[in-house]
Amino acid sequence: MVQSTKIRRFGLALSGGTLKAAAHVGVLSALEDLGFHPDCIAGTSAGAIVASLYAHGYRPAEMQQMIIKFPGVQLLDYGFPLLSSLLNYWRYRLPALKGQNELTLAYGLIRGKKLYHYLDNLLKKRAARMPYYVIATDLWTGKPITFTNDPARPCWPDMNDIQKPAAVVMGSCALPGILTPVTYSPYLLADGALRHYVPVDVLRQAGCRRIVAVNLYRLDQNWQPQTFVHVLVRSLDILLQETVDQDTVGKDVMVLQPSIKEISWLSINHMRVNAVAGRVEVYGQADRLRSFLSSPD
Repeated sequence: MVQSTKIRRFGLALSGGTLKAAAHVGVLSALEDLGFHPDCIAGTSAGAIVASLYAHGYRPAEMQQMIIKFPGVQLLDYGFPLLSSLLNYWRYRLPALKGQNELTLAYGLIRGKKLYHYLDNLLKKRAARMPYYVIATDLWTGKPITFTNDPARPCWPDMNDIQKPAAVVMGSCALPGILTPVTYSPYLLADGALRHYVPVDVLRQAGCRRIVAVNLYRLDQNWQPQTFVHVLVRSLDILLQETVDQDTVGKDVMVLQPSIKEISWLSINHMRVNAVAGRVEVYGQADRLRSFLSSPD
């Protein structure tokens, strides 16, 4: 039986969502305003960035300033994926190089080195002040991999200490084909959203009796297919929706779903709008939150 040495009341699960994850900052700001402070926090993909910053002592007001000053496209280092794939192809076929054991990955569309250094510079300045969990996917096995600093973590497989915070967060964010996977022995880490878009289960395993899940994904109800690509993408969206539904089921879970705007790296001003949307969602659900978090087990 999985046991935790500490029984916690309130866990906060932050979903993926790329730059839309600015909404998580607004959620944290409003929760603190209302007097709700999570005992531990978990994040997947972009949610892992916000969760790790919060766990390392960055307050919502500081993260709001990060949103305002976010470098945007300056963090994108193009990976030349076709060229690096061709080079890798020949590397494994040239007789002189076949004996090399070191894995060399072809880059994704984005190499990710600039984003890594940006995160590493933020996280190495402070020590973690609360338990947090980061969810990634191991491309070797297909299993979800959890990283944590929690000394009271459950004793279950695929649970690892966070030794390099920026590396595991980058692994959680590494959407295949877009960001280069992160080699973190013995794993090859990719986007945690492939397995758990909303990281509720790990908080339940950690002993949280009440879990607030912030979900930034919503299946478009006004979908209008125009090409075969739209149909293909829709099928992937449906699979993602199924994952979200599975992640958030349970009486111990309350879901917050801010009304967010779509965003790109060329429209990062929408990050501020989405941060406001996170605050609005929490205030709109304030009475329900009070009842949910104060109800007996």
